[in-house]
Amino acid sequence: MKENNLIHGLIRENKDFFEKLVLENHDLIFNLVKNMVKASEQAEDIVQEVFLKAYRNLDKFKNGSKISTWLYSIARNETINRITRNRPKEEQMSQYDAENFPLSGNIQDESFIKAQEAEKFRKALENLGEGHRLILELRYLEEKPYIEIAQIMGLKINTVKVRLLRAKKALQKNLSQM
Repeated sequence: MKENNLIHGLIRENKDFFEKLVLENHDLIFNLVKNMVKASEQAEDIVQEVFLKAYRNLDKFKNGSKISTWLYSIARNETINRITRNRPKEEQMSQYDAENFPLSGNIQDESFIKAQEAEKFRKALENLGEGHRLILELRYLEEKPYIEIAQIMGLKINTVKVRLLRAKKALQKNLSQM
């Protein structure tokens, strides 16, 4: 089924088209979510929420991009939100803990430096456009091969390579400005 026909059908709120959208993209979204949360039941719950959000926000879909990329972004964001919301309270530092956290000793500790660098990298990544951020996440965080990235984003492999190069340059620029 051609994606443009699928989108037009969805806009007209044809439930058959939405069902096809779910069937065609379920495995892709489920695998992404399962890699992030590990538990199949929780992953399936998040996947259902992703498709509900997509259905409710069809009017916000930009016709210039691929629907699979849009769904992938919704899934990634929903999963991150769920992980953050469900994090055990023991992992979250209380204000008291933060005030009494010992800062004596060598602040140049290797783990502290790595944490600072990771935070800097995360901020630089967040400041990229969605296209650059998505392609970098797929390649380096999700460790997807070029061919799978091409399928997810609906691009040719050479286009993926060029966009990846541009995204890395944009990330380097963001990092150098921090």
